[in-house]
Amino acid sequence: MSVADGGRDGHWGIPGMRERAAGIGTLDVASAPGQGTTWTLKVPLHETTNA
Repeated sequence: MSVADGGRDGHWGIPGMRERAAGIGTLDVASAPGQGTTWTLKVPLHETTNA
């Protein structure tokens, strides 16, 4: 699969994705030549208690 972004004005790519993800968790990216790219969004689970 190939994905391209023409660098549109007002779009911040990876930094923007990380910033948005920071509000709910963490965003990690791993990439290697010939191996592709893996994105991992980690969102903590919050336990609720019934009073």
